[in-house]
Amino acid sequence: MRRAIASVLNAATLAGVAVSLSGCVVACPAIAYIYTGPAVLEFSEPVASTTSVAACFGDACTPADLAREDGQRWEVPQEDPFIRDGMGDGSIQTVRVLVTDDEGRTLSDKAYEIPVTVERGGVFGECGGPFQFEPVSITL
Repeated sequence: MRRAIASVLNAATLAGVAVSLSGCVVACPAIAYIYTGPAVLEFSEPVASTTSVAACFGDACTPADLAREDGQRWEVPQEDPFIRDGMGDGSIQTVRVLVTDDEGRTLSDKAYEIPVTVERGGVFGECGGPFQFEPVSITL
Protein backbone atom coordinates (compact mmCIF):
# COMPACT_ATOMS: atom_id res chain seq x y z
CA MET A 1 0.00 0.00 0.00
CA ARG A 2 2.85 2.37 0.86
CA ARG A 3 4.42 1.70 -2.51
CA ALA A 4 1.18 2.50 -4.29
CA ILE A 5 0.77 5.77 -2.42
CA ALA A 6 4.43 6.70 -3.04
CA SER A 7 4.03 5.93 -6.75
CA VAL A 8 0.90 8.07 -7.00
CA LEU A 9 2.60 10.95 -5.16
CA ASN A 10 5.69 10.72 -7.38
CA ALA A 11 3.53 10.69 -10.52
CA ALA A 12 1.51 13.67 -9.27
CA THR A 13 4.71 15.59 -8.44
CA LEU A 14 6.19 14.89 -11.86
CA ALA A 15 2.95 15.92 -13.59
CA GLY A 16 2.86 19.15 -11.57
CA VAL A 17 6.45 19.97 -12.44
CA ALA A 18 5.84 19.26 -16.14
CA VAL A 19 2.75 21.46 -16.24
CA SER A 20 4.42 24.33 -14.38
CA LEU A 21 7.52 24.19 -16.60
CA SER A 22 5.46 24.23 -19.77
CA GLY A 23 3.85 27.51 -18.65
CA CYS A 24 7.22 29.24 -18.15
CA VAL A 25 7.92 29.78 -21.83
CA VAL A 26 6.67 33.20 -22.88
CA ALA A 27 6.62 34.35 -26.48
CA CYS A 28 5.88 37.99 -27.22
CA PRO A 29 5.01 39.13 -30.74
CA ALA A 30 7.90 40.67 -32.68
CA ILE A 31 6.19 43.99 -33.33
CA ALA A 32 8.03 47.30 -33.30
CA TYR A 33 5.78 50.03 -31.94
CA ILE A 34 6.31 53.68 -32.78
CA TYR A 35 4.82 56.90 -31.45
CA THR A 36 4.70 59.93 -33.75
CA GLY A 37 2.71 62.27 -31.53
CA PRO A 38 4.15 65.37 -29.89
CA ALA A 39 5.86 65.76 -26.55
CA VAL A 40 3.69 67.94 -24.32
CA LEU A 41 5.31 70.47 -22.00
CA GLU A 42 3.21 71.49 -19.01
CA PHE A 43 4.49 74.47 -17.05
CA SER A 44 3.48 74.75 -13.40
CA GLU A 45 2.57 78.42 -13.99
CA PRO A 46 1.56 80.15 -17.24
CA VAL A 47 4.55 81.47 -19.18
CA ALA A 48 4.43 85.27 -19.63
CA SER A 49 3.46 86.48 -23.09
CA THR A 50 6.87 88.18 -23.43
CA THR A 51 8.69 84.90 -22.77
CA SER A 52 9.84 82.54 -25.54
CA VAL A 53 9.85 78.76 -25.32
CA ALA A 54 12.04 76.69 -27.63
CA ALA A 55 12.62 72.93 -27.59
CA CYS A 56 14.13 69.97 -29.40
CA PHE A 57 14.38 66.20 -29.00
CA GLY A 58 17.62 65.00 -27.40
CA ASP A 59 19.93 66.73 -24.96
CA ALA A 60 22.64 67.91 -27.37
CA CYS A 61 20.32 69.54 -29.90
CA THR A 62 19.56 73.12 -30.94
CA PRO A 63 16.14 74.23 -29.62
CA ALA A 64 13.70 75.77 -32.12
CA ASP A 65 10.96 78.24 -31.18
CA LEU A 66 7.58 76.74 -30.41
CA ALA A 67 4.25 78.19 -31.52
CA ARG A 68 2.61 79.94 -28.60
CA GLU A 69 -0.05 77.86 -26.90
CA ASP A 70 -2.10 78.83 -23.85
CA GLY A 71 1.03 79.75 -21.86
CA GLN A 72 0.94 76.67 -19.65
CA ARG A 73 0.81 73.83 -22.20
CA TRP A 74 3.10 73.62 -25.24
CA GLU A 75 3.52 70.86 -27.85
CA VAL A 76 6.81 69.80 -29.43
CA PRO A 77 6.13 67.94 -32.70
CA GLN A 78 8.44 65.09 -33.69
CA GLU A 79 9.44 66.75 -36.95
CA ASP A 80 12.01 69.11 -38.39
CA PRO A 81 13.40 71.44 -36.89
CA PHE A 82 12.64 69.91 -33.46
CA ILE A 83 14.16 66.52 -34.24
CA ARG A 84 17.19 65.60 -36.32
CA ASP A 85 16.70 63.55 -39.46
CA GLY A 86 13.06 64.43 -40.07
CA MET A 87 10.21 62.43 -38.55
CA GLY A 88 10.40 60.96 -35.05
CA ASP A 89 9.25 57.53 -33.97
CA GLY A 90 9.29 58.02 -30.21
CA SER A 91 12.74 56.51 -29.75
CA ILE A 92 14.24 59.81 -28.50
CA GLN A 93 12.71 60.23 -25.07
CA THR A 94 14.53 63.35 -23.93
CA VAL A 95 13.43 66.91 -24.69
CA ARG A 96 15.60 69.99 -24.21
CA VAL A 97 13.62 73.10 -23.26
CA LEU A 98 15.01 76.63 -23.51
CA VAL A 99 13.03 79.49 -21.96
CA THR A 100 14.15 83.09 -22.58
CA ASP A 101 12.73 86.48 -21.61
CA ASP A 102 11.96 89.34 -24.01
CA GLU A 103 15.58 90.57 -23.81
CA GLY A 104 17.01 87.15 -24.73
CA ARG A 105 18.19 86.24 -21.24
CA THR A 106 18.02 82.54 -20.44
CA LEU A 107 15.51 81.74 -17.70
CA SER A 108 15.92 77.98 -18.05
CA ASP A 109 17.85 75.59 -20.31
CA LYS A 110 17.33 72.02 -19.25
CA ALA A 111 16.90 68.51 -20.69
CA TYR A 112 13.97 66.45 -19.38
CA GLU A 113 13.22 62.76 -19.65
CA ILE A 114 9.83 62.26 -21.30
CA PRO A 115 7.65 59.92 -19.23
CA VAL A 116 6.16 57.09 -21.28
CA THR A 117 3.07 54.93 -20.79
CA VAL A 118 3.21 51.44 -22.28
CA GLU A 119 0.21 49.19 -22.91
CA ARG A 120 1.37 45.79 -21.67
CA GLY A 121 0.28 42.52 -23.27
CA GLY A 122 0.61 38.83 -22.52
CA VAL A 123 -0.90 36.83 -19.70
CA PHE A 124 1.02 38.65 -16.97
CA GLY A 125 1.81 41.90 -18.80
CA GLU A 126 5.27 40.67 -19.74
CA CYS A 127 5.08 41.86 -23.36
CA GLY A 128 5.55 45.47 -24.40
CA GLY A 129 2.87 47.06 -26.55
CA PRO A 130 1.93 50.43 -28.01
CA PHE A 131 3.27 53.42 -26.07
CA GLN A 132 2.75 57.15 -25.84
CA PHE A 133 4.45 60.14 -24.26
CA GLU A 134 3.08 61.55 -21.04
CA PRO A 135 3.29 65.32 -20.33
CA VAL A 136 6.64 66.71 -19.11
CA SER A 137 6.18 68.81 -15.96
CA ILE A 138 8.27 71.98 -15.91
CA THR A 139 8.73 74.45 -13.07
CA LEU A 140 10.61 77.69 -13.74
